[in-house]
Amino acid sequence: MKKVLCMLGLMALTSTAQSSIIYSDSGLSGTFETESFDVNDGRLTAAASQFSNITFAAGNYVEEINNGVAPNMSGSIITNFNAIDNIANPTSISYSFDLSELAFSYISNIQVTTFSAFLNDILIETVDIDTDGSGNYVNFSGFTFDKITISLDNTDNNGYLIDNMQYVAASVPAPATILLLGFGLMGLSLARKKKQL
Repeated sequence: MKKVLCMLGLMALTSTAQSSIIYSDSGLSGTFETESFDVNDGRLTAAASQFSNITFAAGNYVEEINNGVAPNMSGSIITNFNAIDNIANPTSISYSFDLSELAFSYISNIQVTTFSAFLNDILIETVDIDTDGSGNYVNFSGFTFDKITISLDNTDNNGYLIDNMQYVAASVPAPATILLLGFGLMGLSLARKKKQL
């Protein structure tokens, strides 16, 4: 019986959800927060850290010119198309807390875009996706991360538009759960030592 319980405990600790980064016509389902980028300091201002809990690398700007260019985009959006600066490629978006899910409407020229997710600057997941001007959502799920990078392959006219960023904060285990797990492991250890004596 003890062996069965130990096996079940190990399976529960090591099981993870299917991790993925995909490009689809829908964003997240269930409960999530949304940043629409509609509150900003003005047209073509650096996105930087204007938005709560999100920091954009240099080269990302807030603008309204492309309002409504795709079904999932409206109001102000984030762009790295800008005649003032060279386009930052790759670019990054960092979050002030860990995420378990993320989705955002995304437009680029027809090209291969590499999306990568990091946790504490360690690469967790990366994928190359054929992106286009459809405004489909890029969805990240099944792993914990606090930063993403976007790298474009079309050197002639690199750039993208992002809007309607949906995200879910990663859940932090409750102290009582951690304490219970600790007591359980301590009990197993004591039982094993007692058996050895």
